[in-house]
Amino acid sequence: GDGACGPTVSEIQLIDFEDGNLVGNVDDTNAVRPWVIGSTGKCNGSNNGITAGKDATSAGGVDTETTWTITAPTGSTAMSYYYSYPSALDRGDDFHVSVNGVEVKTYEEGAGASCSAECISLSGGDVVEIKCKSGGLNEICSVDQIRFHG
Repeated sequence: GDGACGPTVSEIQLIDFEDGNLVGNVDDTNAVRPWVIGSTGKCNGSNNGITAGKDATSAGGVDTETTWTITAPTGSTAMSYYYSYPSALDRGDDFHVSVNGVEVKTYEEGAGASCSAECISLSGGDVVEIKCKSGGLNEICSVDQIRFHG
C-alpha cells in the first residue's frame, strides 16, 4: 500500500507518467501552459510527473484554467498522489482537486510543498479533476504517482 492512504490498502492502478502517456483528459481551455508530462513534477524516484503553469522554459503562465480529469477505476475506495507547488502560488491562483465536481483539496496558498503525499476518499466511477490556474513566473502546479486503492 501507499503511506498516504495507510498500509493496508491494495493498489488497483498506478499512473506514474513514466511511459509518456497522460492517461486522463486535459481540458486546457486555451491555457498558455496546460497540464503536460515532464521532469519538473517528478516525485519519489520517478522521472516524470505532470505540471501546469509557467516555468523557466515557457513564455507565459496558465492565464486560464487547465484541468486534468480521470475516472476512478471500479473498486476504488481512495486515491493517493504527490503534489508540489511553489510559494509563488497565491490568492487568485488555483490548485484544486475535486471529486464529482466537489472541491476536496486546495493547495494554492502558504509556503508551498515539495512532493507532499495526499490521500482522498472516493468510489469507483467517480470523476477526479485536478485544476491549475496561474498567471506569473514560476507559478506551477505539479502532481505525480497517482494511485487508486481498493
